[in-house]
Amino acid sequence: MDFPRTPEQIEAEIAEARERLTNNVQSLVNQVHPKAVVQRGGQQAKDLVDEKIVPLKKEIVTEEGDWRTDRLAMIAASVAGVIILIAILRKIFKH
Repeated sequence: MDFPRTPEQIEAEIAEARERLTNNVQSLVNQVHPKAVVQRGGQQAKDLVDEKIVPLKKEIVTEEGDWRTDRLAMIAASVAGVIILIAILRKIFKH
């Protein structure tokens, strides 16, 4: 900065600083506004579905929309195995 500054230069700098501050505050208000928060949450939910649920669905449903019974049977058997294992372990450790 050049010294001494004129009153006009000082006023211009203050106006620029005020404009930057106004823009920063407005940006912050926009980020924390409830509608913006909800919109970001909705987008995150959509992204989660696209990232996790859609690929999982493709594993158990064919492109034609039919269930892949072989994979469903494998999943059911796995779940049943875990339940039986837990039941056995509970019985063992109860005694």
